[in-house]
Amino acid sequence: MIGFVLTSSGSVPASWIDSNGHMNVAWYTSIFDEACKAMLARFGLVIGQSTGQRISVVASRMNLAFRKELLLGEVWQLWSGGLSVGSGCLALTHRLMSEGCNRASCDVQLLAFDLDHRVPTSLPNAVRQLAEASRLIGIADPFVTSRSCGVVHGPA
Repeated sequence: MIGFVLTSSGSVPASWIDSNGHMNVAWYTSIFDEACKAMLARFGLVIGQSTGQRISVVASRMNLAFRKELLLGEVWQLWSGGLSVGSGCLALTHRLMSEGCNRASCDVQLLAFDLDHRVPTSLPNAVRQLAEASRLIGIADPFVTSRSCGVVHGPA
């Protein structure tokens, strides 16, 4: 997984298995969410420690693709990397691997958000620089053709 970072690993416990006998979609989403948090920590995005503002990110778009089910007891690894970085947003990608096979993938577009004022904001320069350094070569950002990164429309 050239360029990717190992963000998590584990095995599928019985409590994650649904009535179909495989890992429930809620657990895939939870694993991908934890990977986003791990990547943001790598970028130094710590709430309340950036230029006097409490800056966080919120997911604005998410693409999930399930390729092969995970079953009880299977061991997995989660690999993550950056797709793009803008002034107020970034996009990440994650690959859930088991037995050398990509079982599921997730692309997430995250928007910077000022928690004190409840409005979109810019990412601190240091965060953008570290996120830029994590960008994967040769993997396209699926959100590029969507509405412009960082532009959030307020209430109508």
